[in-house]
Amino acid sequence: MWINEKLEYKKILDQKKLELEELDYKLLKNRDKKRYILIKVAPRTISTKFGTLTFNRRIYMDNTKSVFIFHVVSLFVKESLLFWK
Repeated sequence: MWINEKLEYKKILDQKKLELEELDYKLLKNRDKKRYILIKVAPRTISTKFGTLTFNRRIYMDNTKSVFIFHVVSLFVKESLLFWK
């Protein structure tokens, strides 16, 4: 039984990784290109009750405020309050 749980957790994490990277790509394509300048793509690792999740995310510079933005992470945190508990 333990091995099946481990495999199920891996499937859940792989699915979440795919969802996050797809969302990040959609944000890239639909962003205001004059306001949000793509700086780089960097890995992000978070710990969950299912295990460790590592995904790639894009980091932007907000041209109007001169601050760095991590769109996919902020959206993920809002969603994760329901999913990961």
